[in-house]
Amino acid sequence: MQRNLVPPTATPSTLSVDSSENYSTSTVSSATFRGLGSLSGKALRNFGKLTLKGIEQVIIFRRLSTIAARFPHHAGAKFPGLTEMYMDLLELSRPELYSEFIRIRALQMLVAQIGSRSGKKLVEVLSNWPVVELCLIVRDVTSRMDPIRPLYLQDPVVLEYQKHISKGEGHSLAPLIDFLSMLNSSRSQAFPEILSAGVHDLLLHLYVSDFRDPMATANKRAFIRTSGLFAACSSYLLEACSDHSSYEHLERYPIHGLWSLSPMLSFGKMETDRCSQRRETWRLVGLRGIQWRISSAFDMLMDWERSFTSDFLFDLLIDLVEFSGSAMLPNEICFRALRSLHCLAIQDEVVGWGLRMYFDQTPLDHAQDVFSLIIQRVTSVLLLDTPVAAPFYQFCCPDGCHLRQNAAVHLIHRLTSSARRSTILHQVLIRADIEGLLNSATKFVESLDGEPWQRWLLFGMDATDHADAVYRAEVLSFAWRVFFQHPYSREVFPSLRLQAWVDELSEQIEREDAYLWII
Repeated sequence: MQRNLVPPTATPSTLSVDSSENYSTSTVSSATFRGLGSLSGKALRNFGKLTLKGIEQVIIFRRLSTIAARFPHHAGAKFPGLTEMYMDLLELSRPELYSEFIRIRALQMLVAQIGSRSGKKLVEVLSNWPVVELCLIVRDVTSRMDPIRPLYLQDPVVLEYQKHISKGEGHSLAPLIDFLSMLNSSRSQAFPEILSAGVHDLLLHLYVSDFRDPMATANKRAFIRTSGLFAACSSYLLEACSDHSSYEHLERYPIHGLWSLSPMLSFGKMETDRCSQRRETWRLVGLRGIQWRISSAFDMLMDWERSFTSDFLFDLLIDLVEFSGSAMLPNEICFRALRSLHCLAIQDEVVGWGLRMYFDQTPLDHAQDVFSLIIQRVTSVLLLDTPVAAPFYQFCCPDGCHLRQNAAVHLIHRLTSSARRSTILHQVLIRADIEGLLNSATKFVESLDGEPWQRWLLFGMDATDHADAVYRAEVLSFAWRVFFQHPYSREVFPSLRLQAWVDELSEQIEREDAYLWII
């Protein structure tokens, strides 16, 4: 039962109890209790009904006041009673035994040590703590620091942690990850229990949010923070998986199937089983994790200064293709995934080589189902007033938006370029009704540009005033020729035209808005 305690107005240094109350006389020092269960167990036993009358709260607040005078402190600090102070704070932070006020205050003093990278003594004390109690404190702290948690910066424990982070810290959560690494080193035999006690969820949620720093203001070079924390988390996993039994335990968790490939960590192979591994793993992750993955993908791809490894891009392509062509996910999620896939397609050639690898690793019937739905959704994108496609155009300006005019054309361009080099993709797109998409695109382009698309081919790229119209005509000609040898098509190989759309979107978008739809 939780004890609802109110801070006393005055706290004496010692408490004497008159025996006339039919209780034994005792003198209680503020430092008489020690360690696990001492307050919840020994105090109740020693003071009996006096505890129920408020004596224990006087002891607790007196003790908290004494401890607060010494916290936070440097990692090398030494003074009498330090170990006992940590033991008492850990005791007072236990869930459901003390009031929220007491628990929060105890947790604040503990996380201040973690945030300031002065958690060595805390690790030392926890190294002797029972595993069950250790997992309780780890779960409490990691759940509060979860970057995708709603109202993250309204938690008083998180705010106290934030106050003690060095200004030169690369990422606000780096001290926490390093603390967990130290803890794992001291309690390596308890790795399975610690991983299950919220650490896996923390790592998974860091991954799906692209390791974004929830305490940092948005800036164009935020990816530096991202890469630094990714390296710290990878080091944690590498150390944690140093023995065979720990690695086998980690294999049971989604993070094993999703974590970006690294020479340090053998969590999969891009050339063989990556598609099936990720497809199966995402089925274990809830909708909210998928929403964060889609939104963080859009956010990172809008960072035009950022570069990516081929392994990273291939993982991203697999996920966005699967989400965009899913028959199980809600339509809103699929169209937002398609928007992120469009951003990936226009920025990198991964769609070419990546799709060839995707088909090499994916059963043909599954790939056919996925691309049939993608073609249907791209067709819906052409119908600008279709409510189902509204999430795709979230960041468009009301009139004359280049994204509205060219997004479907961009996707047709990339798919056609890939199909020209892949017989399998060519056949899949034919069966997925690429012809219906091209017919819809033809009507859309002609209504937009006011001329049959073949007429614009006569102008060529010299028509600078109508460069977008010429580009759209060239893409249609290219696609009709590759898929159906259309009699009016010409042998053209259009260059992707992006600048107007990129400039416009960069002005319109507030990247943080990409996350507002997640509940």
